[in-house]
Amino acid sequence: MRHLARCIGVAGLLALLAGCSDRQDNHYASYEEAKSVGAVEHGWVPDWLPADTGEIDEAHDIDTNRSMVRFALPDNKTLALPLDCVSTLPGKLNKPFDTASWWPAVLPSPGDTVHHYYRCVDEGQVAVDELHGLGYVWQ
Repeated sequence: MRHLARCIGVAGLLALLAGCSDRQDNHYASYEEAKSVGAVEHGWVPDWLPADTGEIDEAHDIDTNRSMVRFALPDNKTLALPLDCVSTLPGKLNKPFDTASWWPAVLPSPGDTVHHYYRCVDEGQVAVDELHGLGYVWQ
């Protein structure tokens, strides 16, 4: 009987641990808010976004240090990407590490004519949707 109780206890602990996730999802009304809570310092939100960037959604996994970010481009501004970013085709990019309700189902997608895609040495991958005023970064 003692052995059965121990097995049930171990099984319960394993089930509890399996339900834990190191993924976190956050929304920031502004770049300043993301910066103030450490999301920029930790690398979950890129430090090269303009200071007036708003409506930032981000998801990151602490174990893998992978992240995905969506943000609203500031009005009348062109996004200044880091110098190590080069234009590429969507088929040359990796998929994001996960999904989110705010992440487009088709990003990246071959034949996509809405987004401009970039691969960056240090920043991962970037998609810019100037038509809808949105940017995406994932690594």
